[in-house]
Amino acid sequence: MPQRFNFDIFPFITLLLILGLLSGCQSMGGTRGVDDTQIRYAQTEIPADALLDVDIEIFTIAERQEVDEDEFYDASLMKAESRYIPFHLKRTLERSGQWGSVQVTPEADSSLNLLISGRILESNGERLKVAVQVTDATGEQWFERTYEEEIEQENYRDAAKGAQDPFQNFYNLLANDLLEARQERSNRELRRIRDVSTLKFAKDVAPDPYAAYLKTDRDGHWQVVRLPSENDPNMARIMRLREREYMFLDTLNLYYSNLYDRMWDPYLNWRESYLTEIKAKQEVDRQATTRKILGALAIAAAIANEAYGGRHTSHTATAVLASGGVWAISSGMEISEGAKIHSDAIKELADSFNDDIDPVVIEVEGKTRKLSGTAETQFSEWRQLMRKIYMQETGFAPQAADAGSKPAL
Repeated sequence: MPQRFNFDIFPFITLLLILGLLSGCQSMGGTRGVDDTQIRYAQTEIPADALLDVDIEIFTIAERQEVDEDEFYDASLMKAESRYIPFHLKRTLERSGQWGSVQVTPEADSSLNLLISGRILESNGERLKVAVQVTDATGEQWFERTYEEEIEQENYRDAAKGAQDPFQNFYNLLANDLLEARQERSNRELRRIRDVSTLKFAKDVAPDPYAAYLKTDRDGHWQVVRLPSENDPNMARIMRLREREYMFLDTLNLYYSNLYDRMWDPYLNWRESYLTEIKAKQEVDRQATTRKILGALAIAAAIANEAYGGRHTSHTATAVLASGGVWAISSGMEISEGAKIHSDAIKELADSFNDDIDPVVIEVEGKTRKLSGTAETQFSEWRQLMRKIYMQETGFAPQAADAGSKPAL
């Protein structure tokens, strides 16, 4: 007759299962990598017929419908990012050498050669997700895409102020997509975009004389009906006004540049700290979930053993299983509280970041305004001012601009 061992095997099996689950949970996790994207630089000088000016509108911020109690969300931080991201994109496009003037603009303007609009869907130290739309002056949409990049800690070690953002792959990929879209269009199409841009600007400043120079096709895209004569005096005045607007945007971009430069260090440090906090919080959450699950299993095992009349173990071992399960669950709850502490630390980081960003003051037409809050409205006020200047200089003579016009090419 085989010898019977007098010990309870059930708790040991349960313990082995718990240790196995713990070991397995320790190996879970990880972040997907992102392939490097190199920007395509111009190898030769771009012909004038192929050059387009690019304007990047201040990005909008996606509304968050649901925010977890311990999830970080700070609207003031994202408002600062809505200026930072377009300006770094400007720097990236300028370095490529593929474009004419590249400016950040406070509001959309349909008379611009090429307009980039963006919406920040998600942004933190680990992930950037932005929806981007590119439209030319004719109203044709070049593309509308959502870009998402997830990075690791080493991306911050490669950062270089004004040149290499931790999420530089996003900027490089967008720049390359923009270049490919332009290369799909002929020089004649690009010239038509510039002509429409000029005439739409003229129409905005002086609607009566220049509205008839454009029409829309069945798709709603703008087409040139005719071009002004080369010696049109009113068009010459309007072109001088446009030069003033370029100077205005240059001035405005100096302030965006100042904000960008001052943001760089605190913003970089904030995002890197945020990433550290995210990793710590993920680890804490993982441990909390694991302990809660294992605690529930231990209690369930104790209940099941008692239901079978304690055949597999003694009442003492059953009590140990139950108490151990309660400890595991309560321990998991304590770690979840630790996760909330990490979230609070993230909020404190954001507050310190916002303290580092002071309002920027800009002076336009003798008026001093803060860049945040009123700079965006100045662009539309500038447009109204241009109409007044045109009327004062010309008396708004609509018939003068019609004389000597020529058909569009």
